[in-house]
Amino acid sequence: MKSKMLRRIFAIVVCSLLCVGRRMLWLLYSNRIAVAAASLVWLIARSATQPRRMSYPCQQAAAANVSAIAIAAAAGIAVPGGLRRRLLASRAFRFAASAGVLGLAAWLAAGVVFRPHVPLALVAQKHLADASSYAAAELSPALVYPSADEAVVSVARDLAADYPAASPYDPDGNPVYPLVRRAVAQLGLGTADQPLKGFIKPGQRVLIKPNVEGAGTFQHTHPSVVRPLIDMAAEAGAAEIIIAESSPMGMTDRALNNSGYKKMVDDLNARQMPCKLVLRNLDGTAWSWVNTGKASAYPAGEFEDEDLVTSEGDRSYHRQADSHGRNPNGRVLNQNALFDEIFDADVIINVPRLKVHGMIINTLSIKNLVGITVWSTSGSKPGENIRRVAHYGTIEGPNHMVRGFGNDILWREMANINRALIYWKNGEMKAKPQRKLLCVLDAICAGDGSHGNGPKMKVGAVLAGVDPIALDAVGSRLMRYDFRLIPVINNAPSVPSHPWGTNDPARIRLIGDSIGSETARLLSNPYEKEKEFKQLVINDIEPPVPGKPAVKEADGKQTVTVKCEGACAVFITWNSDGVQKVVRMARKGSTFGAELPDGPVQYRVAAQDRYFNSRQAGPYSHP
Repeated sequence: MKSKMLRRIFAIVVCSLLCVGRRMLWLLYSNRIAVAAASLVWLIARSATQPRRMSYPCQQAAAANVSAIAIAAAAGIAVPGGLRRRLLASRAFRFAASAGVLGLAAWLAAGVVFRPHVPLALVAQKHLADASSYAAAELSPALVYPSADEAVVSVARDLAADYPAASPYDPDGNPVYPLVRRAVAQLGLGTADQPLKGFIKPGQRVLIKPNVEGAGTFQHTHPSVVRPLIDMAAEAGAAEIIIAESSPMGMTDRALNNSGYKKMVDDLNARQMPCKLVLRNLDGTAWSWVNTGKASAYPAGEFEDEDLVTSEGDRSYHRQADSHGRNPNGRVLNQNALFDEIFDADVIINVPRLKVHGMIINTLSIKNLVGITVWSTSGSKPGENIRRVAHYGTIEGPNHMVRGFGNDILWREMANINRALIYWKNGEMKAKPQRKLLCVLDAICAGDGSHGNGPKMKVGAVLAGVDPIALDAVGSRLMRYDFRLIPVINNAPSVPSHPWGTNDPARIRLIGDSIGSETARLLSNPYEKEKEFKQLVINDIEPPVPGKPAVKEADGKQTVTVKCEGACAVFITWNSDGVQKVVRMARKGSTFGAELPDGPVQYRVAAQDRYFNSRQAGPYSHP
């Protein structure tokens, strides 16, 4: 009885759909001239100045409408009236014509429903790591600002380390504490006792930006990672330390409380801190519309407001005046609403969490800055949260319209925001950095799933550096992801002005602990069945092995050579009159060489491959 009733309901639904479909087809046919005219106007308005839009399904359908009417009109003119009447009277012709129309409609529908494979929107990078030969170069022993020419990423690993339970996460009983301190100290920004002395000057304001997306165990940067950074900033003489965040949908207070940050700050302030320590919910504070202008990652003339998903429908987010009276009046492109608290700081410490991301593969330093954008410019509309950053284009299709981690929109948004963090001041992009940036990655543990969800996976690592791009490239290796297929990281250095880092494996010098087969776990990902994801999985997790150095003396010079198969770069370091010298050795195939200073010298060698598998050797002495 039940099955018979279901069959009757199904039959009624199918008949209704057929009747409605027949009626719609008749309406379209009856108004075919009007439909064709509207399609022509749509084509001219949308594609005349932007021919690339002809790849959009809506434009292709409009072109098909215009073409069909044009062909029919041409046929009507060319075919004599008598023949035309005889053809229309023929059942076979009517059947063939109907089949042709239905076939064309099915072909157009299939183009929308079954989209062809769209390649990742990757910008080709010219990496020194891919060159079989290059000259030696002396590098900086420590970097204060991001550079396009070189980067240093500090690695501190301890697989036994885990998050402590008790606030305020004091050094005793906090195995994360010495790991974070060591990662920062290895950068050489200060002294062994005060790792940030000099990097932070006495009296400066320091803003720490953790990732507090939610209160799930592996969703947020753990407070125990931030605690040693507070101490190091206070030791360096900071006058004010602000821990700031803006979580999605205006839930910042709840997230900061449930994740343990409020209790940690309250506990520390109860001890009479040597400087002002503040936990700041950025929501409701002063903010500015930031336009990177000519320094934008969106090339002039190639993108429009309508290309960004944030411009669809309601544009209320971009119709609000900021705290200084500036209003983009609905303009979306190059307009990001950022909190003034960021620009008032002298030093920013970006402390992301190692996490899988359901759209862009992973979220590390670069993506963590979504939290400095205003979630609702009106201050009250939850629906505006998605418009704080354009995550993808408006229509799926070729070029920058593809959704998912291969799209050509989100990386541009994050490049603009990250560079504004460094260069923007008083309403414009300055030529030189306006504040210092330190990035420290919490990779102690990770959730083996999207956005920190999933079972616990111990990684036991902390990364540190002043270059967010380099740190994210190396951080991706901890997940066994090749950054070259992640547009947010791969494309980041491609913006010509205002450099903010490099992802070239031969220009990124790893210091501290090595990365190799002990970092072997592959984090699960929503894209793991996709062809692109399978291509980005790193299967080679063994570091290159540098051979024993050979030193030759000729013409009053000492030259050291090292054989190292599979390496893209070999670095050599030594002390000369108390000053550390660092040289990226010249490369010729698998042979690397550099000059040593005259006289006795003790040096170390570090080799790494294009995936950041690394190994150190030494010390060696000569003679």
